[in-house]
Amino acid sequence: MDRIAVISPSPSKSIRLCRQMARCLAGMGYFPLLEIPEDLEAFYYAMRASPPDGILLVMDGIAGLNTAEHLRHLGPDCTMIWCCDLDFSLQAYRLRVDYFIQGNPTEESLRQGILCWQDRRKL
Repeated sequence: MDRIAVISPSPSKSIRLCRQMARCLAGMGYFPLLEIPEDLEAFYYAMRASPPDGILLVMDGIAGLNTAEHLRHLGPDCTMIWCCDLDFSLQAYRLRVDYFIQGNPTEESLRQGILCWQDRRKL
């Protein structure tokens, strides 16, 4: 079973994002395990041994950029959707992010990101 990590600075926001992702994925007939890391440092450590198949990163500012860079370093083959308030589209391209969303993700933008994942790997 595929695993997708949903990472944001707020637990309540992560839960809301998981619900959005689950609706989008279910509409496409895909039911992966969605996980919300409680401790980002512990997740980094665990990712060395067992990286997830996909990551939804919703984090603003430089913290989002730093997290995206670190996640890409730990999981070079992991698919990633990154949502940020700043226009880091060039950095997202450099980091080989599958789909970059400037602003808050909507179900439609998440659906587009998932379609990009499908282009990269068969879900």
